[in-house]
Amino acid sequence: MLHRPVFKFVPYDTAKYAFAAALAEEVFHLSDLSRYHERFLQQKTAQGGEPVITHADNMAARELLKGLRKDSLFYGLHHAFTWNILAPLFHFKLKYTMPYFRVQMAHSTSVSTWHRDVDVTGVSNLITAWIPFVDTSGTNTIWVEREYGKKNYEPVPVRYGEILFFDSAYLWHGSVPNESDITRMSMDIRITPLKRDVEQPDLGIFAPRPEWCLPQGVGPCARASEMSRDEH
Repeated sequence: MLHRPVFKFVPYDTAKYAFAAALAEEVFHLSDLSRYHERFLQQKTAQGGEPVITHADNMAARELLKGLRKDSLFYGLHHAFTWNILAPLFHFKLKYTMPYFRVQMAHSTSVSTWHRDVDVTGVSNLITAWIPFVDTSGTNTIWVEREYGKKNYEPVPVRYGEILFFDSAYLWHGSVPNESDITRMSMDIRITPLKRDVEQPDLGIFAPRPEWCLPQGVGPCARASEMSRDEH
């Protein structure tokens, strides 16, 4: 029996939730996030460094994003986005993490080894909302296996203005060396659906799981905050 995973793509308005513009203004001070590698290399070579982008360089850029103040424009947009876009999809009953930022500059190594989130968190009913700030495809996007447990990875193209939802708990996923000329910046938010008395409280994402997957809801949900209508 084949167990083909479900991938859900949900659009949102980038004029209303202008994440890329906010990060370009508040963090990187340039007009186009996808060209960040060009300026980075100019600065690195001007300081006597090699004209090569390393894993450490990508991690340093990620640290810049992690340093955003919680009262920044970006987090104001993120708060509204979570309430208006993400929460209704899960009937306003969910646990969710703060965003995990990712940066993979053009012509650089992988920034994520192959992994399943359940092995890291101990939580089996996790869904990841993967949200790029540039258009992604090929080697600069996320790669996910196309059948549970097979590790037959393929790229999942996602455009800026789309959210990819997938079963990150049990699907092996990661990144490959970015051979494109586009720097990818993205965030991912891990979600635990809490609603039980509706059809497809999980967007139908858990349905294709094979029998060897652990029961839903096993383990603690690390760094998660619960949202409901009463608690917002």
